[in-house]
Amino acid sequence: MASIAKERFGSSARFVDGRFEDWPPTENTDLIAAFNAWHWVEPDTGVSLAAQLLSPGGSLALVWTDVVSWGENNFEARLSEVTGSPWAKRLNDVLDSLQPVRASEYFDDLRVHRHRFERRLDAASFIAVTRTYGGHHSVERDEIMRRLIDDEFEGAVTKVEDAVLYLARRR
Repeated sequence: MASIAKERFGSSARFVDGRFEDWPPTENTDLIAAFNAWHWVEPDTGVSLAAQLLSPGGSLALVWTDVVSWGENNFEARLSEVTGSPWAKRLNDVLDSLQPVRASEYFDDLRVHRHRFERRLDAASFIAVTRTYGGHHSVERDEIMRRLIDDEFEGAVTKVEDAVLYLARRR
């Protein structure tokens, strides 16, 4: 994601690769954004460092995608059936990671903005997307998913998601 953003924004934005907790406090900034990653940041250190780095009035923008549905015709149930385990949605991890921001004296209340979108994924694209998520991955599991999508769902499924922005302003 960082390489795509760097291409689009060039030198008008600064991107830091690595752990946020290891980022040394520097000059203040107006925006810190994390995409599908804040739940991996150590909560107390992350909130404190964000507060140090942000100028008063600056924003902490935390973005995730929330899967609304994985396809049609009961695809999610079939996926759980053939893989032997329920499909893990980790929204609770995301919501838990927001608690320290909500509780912090440094930030105003979180504002939430949602944008629903959907995309049609062939088997290879579906597998590539799922490999970016945590959890168990294997060549065997990928092959089971490929066969399921190709054989029972005409080669593609529709993934419906909400892009969710949680925005906190620095006091």
